[in-house]
Amino acid sequence: MKRLLSIVIAIVIGIAVTGFALAGTFEKSGSLTNGTTSYTVTVKHPKKIILYPEASQVRTSYSIVCVKGTKVSQLSRSFTTPFTRNLLWHIPPKQDSCYVAVAAAAKKNVGQIVVQITN
Repeated sequence: MKRLLSIVIAIVIGIAVTGFALAGTFEKSGSLTNGTTSYTVTVKHPKKIILYPEASQVRTSYSIVCVKGTKVSQLSRSFTTPFTRNLLWHIPPKQDSCYVAVAAAAKKNVGQIVVQITN
């Protein structure tokens, strides 16, 4: 009986730790069903913002504007390769909020563009 109780307690603690780790992570995605997609995301206190173009032969561009107090940092990029991008690469850490605009186009109507945010 004690062994069963200790196993149950270990499982509950594991679930709680996993829940806290994932609590600050969410995703926004746009489908390329019509060949194009675009959307914006607002993030408070971002730690990590990752862009995943989940399509081959896709043209993707993004613009990010971050605010920390009265200082504004911004960056815009375009690319034609389907590789993962860290959107906070050239942005100073510990921002108050960030605004991300993403646009993508592909010749084929398959895939999606995902922005994963950790705060």
